[in-house]
This record gives sequence, structure tokens and C-alpha cells, in this order.
Amino acid sequence: MELTFEEFSQKNPCIGCPAPCCQMQLIPHRVPATFMDIDFLRYMLLFPHTEVVVTSNGEWSILKWEQCSEFEVDTHTCKLHNTSDKPRTCAMYNPYNCWYKRAFVFNDTNQVYRLDIKHFNLWVTELQFSEDGKIISAPNFERSLEILRDMPIEPYLEILTTDTLESDPRETVVECQGAGKSKNMG
Repeated sequence: MELTFEEFSQKNPCIGCPAPCCQMQLIPHRVPATFMDIDFLRYMLLFPHTEVVVTSNGEWSILKWEQCSEFEVDTHTCKLHNTSDKPRTCAMYNPYNCWYKRAFVFNDTNQVYRLDIKHFNLWVTELQFSEDGKIISAPNFERSLEILRDMPIEPYLEILTTDTLESDPRETVVECQGAGKSKNMG
């Protein structure tokens, strides 16, 4: 489907999105270089709803599946949208180039692989260490994808349909603190 400039500018890229950005904490982590770095990641993965995420450009993060306290589950919207209480991290995020949607809705494995404890235990068998505990050999991104290829990891979130939502949830009227009513646009 081709859109004109005007059509594209009026389109809300968040409509239908299950909002993975509001259902997880993604905490940057340094690239592991030692046995203790790997052991720390293993320790973190022993906690529920935790994963390690590695991007194709080599960035590592710890992912905690936990919904934001301001996430509106029924409409997949933010209770703080259009208020001064909304974190700048959220307000400044570019939804037209949404990494979360590509990685956790469309399952773009060319950009990311995810490790829960089960996947981690398989992946870690490929590591080699020096006697002083430094990593001397680890699978690159492509090899990691190959190792994990036959082990899909859940959850992957699904695009919301009109059956799921009765109308554009971002156009509901919400009460803003001290500002009366305003339109919620995402």
C-alpha cells in the first residue's frame, strides 16, 4: 500500500501495536568479557521473566518482562500520554523506526537474538575461556542465530486487530492531572 505524504503524516504508527515498549524494561549491559560477566548474566536469568537480548550491532541488554505501572492493559496505551508526567524517554521515542516492534512483534531475527535460561545454557556451551577467566572464543551473531534457530522463544506479541479494540484507543478522553480533560493520542 502506497501512501501520500499527507496520508503518512496522519497515520499513527502505534495503532494496533501491542506496545512491547511498555511491557518490558530493557537495561543496557556491557558486552561480557570474562567468566564472571557470563556468570552474572546466568544469575540474572534465574529470576522470572528475565532475558538477555543481543543486537546485530553487538549491544547487550537485560530484558525484564514487566508492564509499566502506567500502561493501560485494555487499550494498550499510556495513562500519562499528553501529560507532563510522561517520561522524556517515552515522549521522545520515534515510533516510525520502532526497534521494539521489529524485535518483539515481527520477530526480526536479523536484528536480535534473545536468551532465557534454557537458551543461555545452550549458547554458553560455545564459549572458551583463558586460564584467568577471560573469554577467548564466543559465537558471533550469525553463529548464535544458528545455535538458537530451532528454539523459538516466547513471548512474541501480536498486532492488535479491530476485533481486539473497538476504536482507536489513543483517541479516548482521559483526565489529566490539573488540566481537565484532554485527548489521549498514544
